[in-house]
Amino acid sequence: MTVEEARAIIGTDLGEPRKMPGFSWGISAYDCITGSKLHEIKGSVCHKCYAMRGNYTFTHMIGAYERRLQGMNNPLWVEAMVTLILNKQRIKKKYVQRKSQ
Repeated sequence: MTVEEARAIIGTDLGEPRKMPGFSWGISAYDCITGSKLHEIKGSVCHKCYAMRGNYTFTHMIGAYERRLQGMNNPLWVEAMVTLILNKQRIKKKYVQRKSQ
């Protein structure tokens, strides 16, 4: 599977958060089965969820979340995710090797 095919199945490329060692991919907090219920309960860990307000509610974000959620129904989703992770690791490894030389 090519990286382009994998991105099409996954719905996007993987993110690279600065404060975490790995890669990221996500769906809307509204699609989280447990979190969407806990969000309604005052005092729960999800009640003041940051992902249910601000930048996460813009139209372009909602579209990206929907593409990712739909991609999860594809039987090749796991293979596509593995392809993207391995590709990102390979690119990151090359960058780190060049930087340390």
